[in-house]
Amino acid sequence: MRKMHAKLRMEGLLINRKRTRRLYRILGLHLRRKMKHRLPARVKEPMVLPIAPNITWSMDFMHDTLANGRKYRTFNIIDDHNREAPGHHRGHLHQQPPRGAPARTTGPVAG
Repeated sequence: MRKMHAKLRMEGLLINRKRTRRLYRILGLHLRRKMKHRLPARVKEPMVLPIAPNITWSMDFMHDTLANGRKYRTFNIIDDHNREAPGHHRGHLHQQPPRGAPARTTGPVAG
């Protein structure tokens, strides 16, 4: 409809868009509908498993609420080979440690 309205204006017929739309309806013309462009299906590749420990690691943030209403979150690090978690950082959301303070971990973190 927008192209037709522009064409009518170029030919010298000065009408507004509402009248152009009304003429479209009276003449039984259809507005063009935009088609959705579908993306091609992606090729699913299996996850490559590491052959030894300490090659690849996964990390994740988790959060929860205690029974008393305090919120906390943990930063987990997991070895992809044997699914061991050598350590994780935990902290309460409303109690941030001062800058430079050591992180509270529950176990040695591999280095």
